[in-house]
Amino acid sequence: MLEVNTILDGRYKILNVIGKGGTSCVYLAENLRLHNYCALKEVYKNNSGLIGGTRGGLIAEAAILIRLRHTGLPVIHDIFEDDRSYFVVMEYIEGHSLNRILETAGPRPEADVIRWGRQLCGVLQYLHTQPQPIIYRDMKPGNIMLKNDGNVTLIDFGAAREYKTAGTGDTAYLGTHGYAAPEQYGSGQTDARTDIYYLGMTLYHLATGRDPRLPPYKIQPIREIDPYLSKKLERVIQKCTQPDPGTRYQTAEELSRELNRLPLPKGVRPQGVSVPESEPERDITGELTKFNKIQAKIETEALPEEEPALFEEEEPEEWETTLWEEEMVEETAEPGEEPRRKKKMIRLISAACLMVVVMLMGGIELGFIPPIDGLRYFIFLFSLYGTIAIIHKI
Repeated sequence: MLEVNTILDGRYKILNVIGKGGTSCVYLAENLRLHNYCALKEVYKNNSGLIGGTRGGLIAEAAILIRLRHTGLPVIHDIFEDDRSYFVVMEYIEGHSLNRILETAGPRPEADVIRWGRQLCGVLQYLHTQPQPIIYRDMKPGNIMLKNDGNVTLIDFGAAREYKTAGTGDTAYLGTHGYAAPEQYGSGQTDARTDIYYLGMTLYHLATGRDPRLPPYKIQPIREIDPYLSKKLERVIQKCTQPDPGTRYQTAEELSRELNRLPLPKGVRPQGVSVPESEPERDITGELTKFNKIQAKIETEALPEEEPALFEEEEPEEWETTLWEEEMVEETAEPGEEPRRKKKMIRLISAACLMVVVMLMGGIELGFIPPIDGLRYFIFLFSLYGTIAIIHKI
């Protein structure tokens, strides 16, 4: 493993280790020429455990990635070697692997599982529809990065291969036990349905928190583990993980349509999931006791003791409550705002008085009513209107 501050190829400065395994190690490095960060993958030349040869596998991985452009895939910037190792310089993806999130936070909400499944299905659809289809063959939470913007990226193409239509079998049986499809242990050739099995196992792990690499080494319906998960998601995962490839979803496009039909439960959080560093627990018993004493003192001082009632008040009947509420509405009306019924009554009286006045004036003009009588009627109506208006105002 390289030491921090080591400079490779005259421009890549090692900052720290991102991850490591038996065959390789990935570092965070700084490009001293471009002044940006990158991920630098080192594969050891003296590793005899690699099937198919170290250099062949590394070049195959770089050759696959270097021609691909997708938001869910890392970009290859450079490839070189020294006496000890081969190196691939890739885009640095800020975030955390889904495996680390599972270890620190447990099973993920169903909305996140569905949303990530849709994105991963889009990546598989892109790989499978290349002129020379690419089978990833190693999807698992450890190979999926959740970026800070909430989207996922598929990394580590060490097990990927190009699908050969005339082939009858794989040259190497790579993958991860527990996630790998049954056909990877047989003599057949892996195809798009193999990746669909992997995706189903990944969704199973994310939704339930059950690692398929650990005992009891079997899949059970997810609702038996968590009854709050939906039946629709359960059916999708069950179909993805069928032992017979012929009974699974046959293409990533078909699976994508099914995932897009699933409703996202409420509480979707599109932002990235942060994994804070663990903090030591502290004893807050004393703080809680102090808080309870203060709260009790405030309640005692603020609330005077109530005198015991001489008689128990009876609950009003439903119709009595309704009448009381109507009276309160009228009494608590805003200043200057009269109740609707009073306004309506005054308008009707005003219109009637106005109509009678018009008729009196017409009668006086035509000579049907003597002027002195018309004046008396007018004064009477005006007094009547004023009296009624005053009564309703009161």
